[in-house]
Amino acid sequence: FFCWVIPNQQKNWIPGKQTNDKKSNAGYKQHYQSHKENSIEKIFKHTSKVVAVHSEDEDILNQRKKLRVKGDVKSHPVWRNEECAISSTRRIVKIAIRLNKQAHILHITTKEEIDFLSQHKGNITFEITPQHLTIYAPDCYDKLGTYAQMNPPIRDKSHYDRLWYAVKNNINDTIGSDHAPHLKANKDKEYPNSPSGMPGVQTLMPVMLNHVNEGKLSVYRVDYACSKILEAKFKLGLFENRFVDESSISKRIFNEAHRNTALTLAREGIVLLKNNDVLPLNNSQNSKNKIRK
Repeated sequence: FFCWVIPNQQKNWIPGKQTNDKKSNAGYKQHYQSHKENSIEKIFKHTSKVVAVHSEDEDILNQRKKLRVKGDVKSHPVWRNEECAISSTRRIVKIAIRLNKQAHILHITTKEEIDFLSQHKGNITFEITPQHLTIYAPDCYDKLGTYAQMNPPIRDKSHYDRLWYAVKNNINDTIGSDHAPHLKANKDKEYPNSPSGMPGVQTLMPVMLNHVNEGKLSVYRVDYACSKILEAKFKLGLFENRFVDESSISKRIFNEAHRNTALTLAREGIVLLKNNDVLPLNNSQNSKNKIRK
């Protein structure tokens, strides 16, 4: 399992201490934020394990939010454009190389990233998802609407073709599911209120084998990819220790320390907004939905 490092808690984060078991995690997952680059560098410095990064620059995303068009999911890849992906990926690789650490870039989607990462192998690994190898824009949004909405987004065919080039030439290291299911009622909401993500764990292998049947991929390439998973499991000792000690689950997952952390995050996440007549709040003197000076 990967331990997900929460941005607001990075300043207090020490690998192993929060998990209470340094051997319990294969690595650490983090979303990249350029204005908090020192924080992610701290993670790399203080761990010997793989740091897996969702590579979209949150600061660029926030700057481009105005490009989202209500009711038009086709604006999703316009908002989350190629620059916010490649900008983040370049910075992550630079940090990892400088500190001689292992970085895994999650769900690569752009041709720019493929070309860049192909020149920076070794301690840098990356994955591609079956979703990005199966559908492309704008067709996917015409046919599926918000059901094709995910982060990073499904892009046009030029990116799709480059991802396939990487797969066929053994450039990528893994195929990742990016499993993020949602209720149908939520996916049916009008964009951008619709959540991003789709199921992936149970569909990864059937989708990739379907590509084999369609002649896009050889079964030997699938076998090779599976062998790397088996190799990783062997290195992690999962063949010798295949079974989980069920009696220890409650001590490791959602224990009192975790609940206290969740409560602290909830408290620290409270945000006070100055309205400036933007929000539809009741402005009467007796209103209880705002704080007065």
